[in-house]
Amino acid sequence: MRITLIGSGKTAFALGHLCRQGGHIVVQVFGRNRQTAGQLAEQLAAQPVYHWDDIGQEADIYIVALPDGMVPQVSALFQIQKGLIVHTAGAV
Repeated sequence: MRITLIGSGKTAFALGHLCRQGGHIVVQVFGRNRQTAGQLAEQLAAQPVYHWDDIGQEADIYIVALPDGMVPQVSALFQIQKGLIVHTAGAV
């Protein structure tokens, strides 16, 4: 499966590495923090992305690993044509 991670914190780090270990391909890592997103993307052999408009449409699944309060913003900013969007929010 081709995966895009939305987020570059601890949850994205753990899920990204587990996905790779499971034989999946992480194609992109989106993050507001250029340093952490770039480092995680490098570790996962993925493309780092820093702007919503640069997130590609080629993933099968988009994992949103951002703070709970950001989920509504993601819904407004991020639209995909195909694929599945899942989030890791615990209270939303």
